[in-house]
Amino acid sequence: MPDSPTYMLRLGNGTEFGPADLDLLEQWTRQGRVPRDGLLVNTADPSEVRSVFNEPRLARVLGAPPTTRVPITAQPLPGGGLVPYQNPAALTAYYMGIFSLLPFIGIVLGIPAFVLGIIGWRNYRRKPEIRGGVHAWVGIIMGGLLTLLWGGLGIAIFVADSGY
Repeated sequence: MPDSPTYMLRLGNGTEFGPADLDLLEQWTRQGRVPRDGLLVNTADPSEVRSVFNEPRLARVLGAPPTTRVPITAQPLPGGGLVPYQNPAALTAYYMGIFSLLPFIGIVLGIPAFVLGIIGWRNYRRKPEIRGGVHAWVGIIMGGLLTLLWGGLGIAIFVADSGY
């Protein structure tokens, strides 16, 4: 009796899995590991490439409605959640607040840091899971204080230069 044919499962991104016989491919399909756009490449004849729907055993499973639900779990944030990627206002306020320490451009960055810090804080208060409360406060404090500092220094220079 000839061996059953084996196939490589090719995904849409070019990744291949296998070799696998039809029993294993059917098991993978039931587990939800075979995408609907997958291709089967015959290992005996690599020029024979066909859709997973062209194999009746897989098409039956792929065409059937799902029988189990897999719970969706939240993926951990990059950086362990230290950087609030989901709260861009707070993150931007933080960086603008830090860079408002620089002379000459400090006042230009301080005002938007203050405003974005308030927006970021409101976003954080509405949805704490997006994080960024500390980043928002850094933007508010640094932006506010450095705007006053650079603004006051600018006024003092102007007054001293004008001779009043």
